[in-house]
Amino acid sequence: MNKIFLAIDGSDHAKKAIAKASDLSKLSGGEVRVFHFQDRELTKSGVAVNLEISADAKELVDRAVAELQGAGIEASGETRAGLHGGAAKAIVDQASDFGADLIVMGSRGLSDFQALLLGSVAHKVVHYAHCPVLVVR
Repeated sequence: MNKIFLAIDGSDHAKKAIAKASDLSKLSGGEVRVFHFQDRELTKSGVAVNLEISADAKELVDRAVAELQGAGIEASGETRAGLHGGAAKAIVDQASDFGADLIVMGSRGLSDFQALLLGSVAHKVVHYAHCPVLVVR
């Protein structure tokens, strides 16, 4: 696994996914790309507004990259903003563009009830990904 794509959202499961990506990268000597999808929602007037402050999203990714680099791992990061519900597609597309050999992500970022209503991002990524997906609990 030369290229590991790590999708994070700030949840406890994502923190565990960072540790797992770190372990795997140390074993393979591969690089890690950290990715965070920033949800936007359309207002009634049709304007897309961020549901998260862009600086917070960048800080989340920067912290994960610094943690990985501190462990001696080649790591880079990026954020993308898109409409609410588009996280899974963005993860799959960005992982493909990166040439990922593996996608690592947490099992849940949302509460169980929200995940039931909205559908699981991890489930969608597993279904559509071009490469293996490791879902961390």
